[in-house]
Amino acid sequence: MADVKMPESIPCKFDAGSRTHCKKLSDNGWCSEHDHLKCVSCGKKAVKSCDYDMGSLLCGSNLCETCEHGESGKHVTKDVALKMRQEKQTKEEQMIASRTSPIQLMDEKLGVPATLFELFKGDWQKEGYQFIKLYFIELSSGGMGCYPAVFSSEKKRIVLTNNLHLLVRVWQNLEPRESRIRSVSAYVNLSTNIGYIDPESPKDREEMKPWRILSADELASLAGEGEPFRWAFGLISNNLRRDDFLERLSKQALEIDPTFANAKIT
Repeated sequence: MADVKMPESIPCKFDAGSRTHCKKLSDNGWCSEHDHLKCVSCGKKAVKSCDYDMGSLLCGSNLCETCEHGESGKHVTKDVALKMRQEKQTKEEQMIASRTSPIQLMDEKLGVPATLFELFKGDWQKEGYQFIKLYFIELSSGGMGCYPAVFSSEKKRIVLTNNLHLLVRVWQNLEPRESRIRSVSAYVNLSTNIGYIDPESPKDREEMKPWRILSADELASLAGEGEPFRWAFGLISNNLRRDDFLERLSKQALEIDPTFANAKIT
């Protein structure tokens, strides 16, 4: 009787990065754990674990041969990642060159100076900017970070406004959680509803990009969108009963603006 030829065992090809290497034996080069994994970026077969350094941990997302961790934090193809790095380098080069140039570097989307540093190259008062306070709401974090109320459709846009009454209307519709009203000083154009937060150190002015400021007209336009605002992700804070939430809201608003003494917050 002839000897039966057993199938050859092949080590799994999946590259798990520096954390661990898959050495499980298989008959096709892919163990049962890694055989059917899909790339989080494009959906192709995953062959590696993302080794992007996120501090004490690595990203660990499943990726194909051609996708990687991009500058924006999203996983993209190598070509897109290269383009993003080139765009970032170009912007950094433009910023460096602009330090000695009297010409303002502009934000292409908003059509305003790209940073507070660029705004100061001109006469910001003649351009309609005022130095005023802006208000926002954040979860009580105990110094662990800032997790403010944001626009649901625009995750990166914090709800900032110079109108405390508008902010109260936003707060009334948020999930009741431990939170507080905070304020920052900013250079704001109330005609365009664009502002630049004033940093603690002048050297940080190059990092202060323009923010869109919530106005009464914009809030009215969002009335039919159901829940246009939510809390930013990141902090697990205590939920509150709605009555306690609104009582806290009334107390903080009154401390900032005495006109809330006769206001009914529901």
